[in-house]
Amino acid sequence: MKWRLWQTTGRRTPDALPLPPIPSPTGPDLLVSASASQAAAAGRNLGAAATGQNSTAVNSSTELALNVPSEAFMSPADIEAHPGLGSLLDEPRIFEGREAELLAITRAFEDGAMIQALWGLGGVGKTTLASQWAVNHTAEYHPVWWIDGGSAESITAGFAGIGRELQDVVAKWLPDAALRERAKQWLLTHSGWLLVLDNVNNPDDVRFLKAIARNRGRVLITTRLAAGWHDIATAVPVHVLSADAAVQLFTKIYSEKGPRDTTGVKQLCAELGYLALAIQQAAAYCLLEDGMTADRYLEKMAEAPDAMHGAPYEGRQLERTMAGVWEPSLDRLGDTPLAGDVLRTLAWFPPAEAASPTTRIPRAVLNPLADKHPPALLRALGRLAAHSLIRLDQEYVYVHRVVQAVARTPSSDSIHRSPEQVRAAQERAQLLIGLLSQSGSGAGGTR
Repeated sequence: MKWRLWQTTGRRTPDALPLPPIPSPTGPDLLVSASASQAAAAGRNLGAAATGQNSTAVNSSTELALNVPSEAFMSPADIEAHPGLGSLLDEPRIFEGREAELLAITRAFEDGAMIQALWGLGGVGKTTLASQWAVNHTAEYHPVWWIDGGSAESITAGFAGIGRELQDVVAKWLPDAALRERAKQWLLTHSGWLLVLDNVNNPDDVRFLKAIARNRGRVLITTRLAAGWHDIATAVPVHVLSADAAVQLFTKIYSEKGPRDTTGVKQLCAELGYLALAIQQAAAYCLLEDGMTADRYLEKMAEAPDAMHGAPYEGRQLERTMAGVWEPSLDRLGDTPLAGDVLRTLAWFPPAEAASPTTRIPRAVLNPLADKHPPALLRALGRLAAHSLIRLDQEYVYVHRVVQAVARTPSSDSIHRSPEQVRAAQERAQLLIGLLSQSGSGAGGTR
């Protein structure tokens, strides 16, 4: 082909957890007394302990009184999973396709997998898939907890939340660290539960779950990271929607207010590479603007790509639009500047087929970008692939067409797509495409 530049259940009883120490002034040991049945008392430096219903521990010097419920001293192993325990995202209101993926997750757990990591490109639908699977299986797993896995801090906060929900009556007496430990002890001494950790950015943040989940519960993770799971979880790739599911998803959203003109929907879904987030964003935009059809949306994408890629639909923030969804991944690649240069350059290579969701580029054509230092290019490609921004095999690089469209659209609001960066990438791509055409190398197609 002639290349051209793109035109724009074992149980362990843990030790009783002590209460937080009662603040006391310096000086000699203070007199501490306790009342109520089954009460106990101890002086300063011995901590505080109390048992029995509504026990009261009184520090006579500070006149500090704590009414501590006896549940605070219950072993996590003895806490029952009461009805309603747990937290889960609402069931996706519109869910299309993914029958094979749902079945694969079920079978993997049935075959003994304790932890599964659903990985893929941002916006491909990993969170929606995990949510739908969890909702489908609430009768088999109890409780089910949904945790923000974006950072080590959000994960520890999620575990503190579990501890708080297990015993809300005593949560105010215990610091978050104690609540987290009680949550872990509960999970270690009970079975049949499910944890869903959404958008995990570092496999090491969830490595501790291996010991907790073993033969007790199950863990489902969503992540953009393609690598790093081999000794933690069963890695499950999540791909774009099928063409039929993409059209059905668009049509259901677009036609919520009544029958609409669906001319051009297939073409638009193909142009969006069957990417779930892009299709939802486009369909919601068309729904809210009278007279907006799929054909007109395509025209507006060509006229003002930055505005269309960055237009959040109702109830969504910029980071959940096509323009914003990959910014966090690029932020994490900041220590590999060549990665951004490579992605912006790849953005200008055209797909060989109009309906192809991905563009295939020979790896060899990128060699000039290495600037006589091949390991740097290998590292850049490897890191882009690890964050699911591209795919690799031994001969080709594959990049989703919507990633391309966003990466070649300049934006003064993005540190990764400034007009200068995009213009420089276009010039690099023009040279590389010229070399590729001269060599007569075949490329293009889908995978």
